[in-house]
Amino acid sequence: MTTSHGARVGLLALVAACGPSSDSTAGASTTDASTTDATVTDAPTADAPTTADASTADTPTDGGSTAGEPCELPLQEPVGPAVAITITNTRATPVYIDRTIGCAPVRGYRIVPAGADKPLPIDLDCQFRCDDVLAGAECACDLGCPADSVQRLAPGESVVASWSGGQIVAAQLADGCGSESCAGQCVIDEPAPVGDYTLVVPASSTVSDCQDTCDCPPDEMPCIFTATRGPDDLTIELAWNYPAMTELSAVFE
Repeated sequence: MTTSHGARVGLLALVAACGPSSDSTAGASTTDASTTDATVTDAPTADAPTTADASTADTPTDGGSTAGEPCELPLQEPVGPAVAITITNTRATPVYIDRTIGCAPVRGYRIVPAGADKPLPIDLDCQFRCDDVLAGAECACDLGCPADSVQRLAPGESVVASWSGGQIVAAQLADGCGSESCAGQCVIDEPAPVGDYTLVVPASSTVSDCQDTCDCPPDEMPCIFTATRGPDDLTIELAWNYPAMTELSAVFE
C-alpha cells in the first residue's frame, strides 16, 4: 500500500466469490469509515446530444439490419464484483477532486493496472453505449466544452462511489442498426482482468479559473463548479488486489 503527501488510506479485504458476479455486494461486510453524512455522487454520464441534421429515417434500431440480421446487443460477459470506494476529507480545509476534464466526465478517481502507464477506460469520452445506440441515440459530441470542473470536499465530508469491476471496450453492431451518425460503432463493458491495481485520487487544496465563484451555495450538495485544480498535489495512491479487495477507503488528513 502506497500513499503520498501525508495521505492515510485504509483497506478492508473481502473474500471474492469464485468468478465475477453481477451481485457485487452479496456477503460483503461494511467498512469502519463513517458514511453517515456521506455524499453519494455517481460519476456524471454525458447525455448523447442530438443533431438536428442527422436523419434516422429508414434506419433500423431494434428491428433488423440492412442484411436481415437482428439488431441485438453484442454478447457481454458478466461484470463484477463491484468495488465500493470511499473518499474522505479529515483536513481542516477543503479538498478538490476532478469531475470533468474538458468535455469528459470523470469519477474523481482512476483505476490503474500494476505496471501500466494509463488507467482503465471507465469513463465515457465522446463514446456511446450500444444499448443507447440501438434505442436510436445520435452519436454526436459537444464542441467548445467549458473549463474543467471540480468537486469540493468540505472538512469531514465523504464521497461514496462504486466501480463496477468493468472497463469500456469498443463494439460493432450489424450494418444498418442504430442511427446513421453512429455507423454501428458503440461501446460495452467487459470484466477487468484479475490482478494488482492502484487506486489514484488526484486532488488539490486550491482551485483556479473559476467561472463565477470558487464556491457553492451553503446547502448545495455535492458542491461541483467550473474550475481547475491548483498546482499543489494531494494525490492519494493506494495499491490493492482485485477482486480480493472490494472495499477501499482513501482519507485526506
